[in-house]
Parts: sequence; structure tokens; C-alpha cells
Amino acid sequence: MTTLPLAMHFEADRTVFFDDAREVVSLAVSPRILAARHWPRSLPGPLQLERAIDDVESAIEQAGLAHADRGVLLATDSVQHLLPDLLEHGTLCSRDDMEDAFTRWVGLSYIVGRGGAGLALYGQSAAALLLLREVMHHLGFSAIRMQA
Repeated sequence: MTTLPLAMHFEADRTVFFDDAREVVSLAVSPRILAARHWPRSLPGPLQLERAIDDVESAIEQAGLAHADRGVLLATDSVQHLLPDLLEHGTLCSRDDMEDAFTRWVGLSYIVGRGGAGLALYGQSAAALLLLREVMHHLGFSAIRMQA
């Protein structure tokens, strides 16, 4: 994979990385697939989260991608649509910010799942956060921002 800024786009059955308008590589996993497979009717528990993470890691391996310093990942509207509070136009979200958001979501999902109060992501939005976190971590993106 190139080290130039790449844009990530979610499709129904895959996640695609573009360099300008040219598709560079795709992962055989998407937020829709992860949500349908691992938490179709409820918030994920620890086992569902681990299995979803395994799916993303397997997709990265199957695509032949290795960790490298890749800089900033650009997000298309499909990513922003699922994560509007995280990816506001003009803001840069670092890998540490993404890890913090993921950790908060996991904690809140357990509270809400047990009948507690709190804001939690559901369905495809939750899967998008998990997928984005894994992509940034395993592929070496330092931050993400909306594509101009």
C-alpha cells in the first residue's frame, strides 16, 4: 500500500482505500457485515467484540497489508455518516483520540447493556468505530480527518 494519504470508504460488503480516485486495496469486511455477524440485535459483549476484531485483523492479513508509518487517513462521507460526532469537518482525530473513543464506547456499551444510562453506539456505527480503530492501529495511521 502506498504511503500517500489514502481515503477510506465503507461499502456494503467491503472497506475500500483510495489514492485520489484510484482504488488501491480493499478489505473483505464492512460495518454492515460486522454488525450483522456479531451484534445483529443488541450491543456486543466481550466475545462478540473479540470476534469482530479477529474478523478485521484477518481481512487486513488477507489483503496482504503490513504496518507502516502512513500518516493521516482521509475519511469519505460514508465514514463520517456512521461516526458524525467523531469526525466533524475540519477536525483531526489522532490514533490516541480514536483509542479513547473506542475505550469509552466499550465501557458505555456494557453499562447500557446492563440497563444503565449512557450514550452508546449501536449497529453499524459501533462496527465502524471498531473497524476504524483496528485499521488505524494495525496499518499505522497516526490520525484521521474528513476528506476535503
